[in-house]
Amino acid sequence: HMLSSGYDLFYYGNIPNGAGLSSSSSIDIVTGCMLVDMNDFKGITSVQLALLGQYAENHYNGLNCGIMDQFAIANGKKDQAMFLDTATLTCEYVPVQLKNAKILIACSNKKRALTDSKYNERRSECEEALDQIQTIKDINSLGDLTNEEFELVSHVIKRPVCVKRARHAVAENQRTITAVTALKDNNIEEFGKLMNASHISLRDDYEVTGIELDTLV
Repeated sequence: HMLSSGYDLFYYGNIPNGAGLSSSSSIDIVTGCMLVDMNDFKGITSVQLALLGQYAENHYNGLNCGIMDQFAIANGKKDQAMFLDTATLTCEYVPVQLKNAKILIACSNKKRALTDSKYNERRSECEEALDQIQTIKDINSLGDLTNEEFELVSHVIKRPVCVKRARHAVAENQRTITAVTALKDNNIEEFGKLMNASHISLRDDYEVTGIELDTLV
């Protein structure tokens, strides 16, 4: 699809920049929706828009990100969580029935920019661990492993820091699978425990939190 002309654009939104709420991904998707609408492009799906947004982040912003943020923004539904397989882009919607509970979004005032953060470094460390595990086990990603399977093969990972990074990736994937069951059962207490466990893993194994976020949690 070729653009027939340029545009002067003005963006307005109420997502705080640098708050970790995917503000850059929202710009990706709203720009894609605008260009599709203004140029009457046919046949571009929301999944394709998400992939284009990821491409822009990877190749223009220099962030080696996955598809999660863009996909969620392009395909999200009210009162539904999304169980996304990033390898196949298959997605299942799961109802979120909070009743007497709330999801609270709190701003720590700790500005963050993924291109300046440890994101690319962490991804590289996980890829290093995956390469070494693949020498003894036929898997495509760390998400293919259960926690128990990871502990059986982690000895082949040469650098201890990569063991920690990979352990987080494996455990986070398993927590997500468990969280789907918790939401389907409307077990919000169990879901909350999984969220807390996720933070502990991000803090101790992935080491991407800070004093501000740790204090809030």
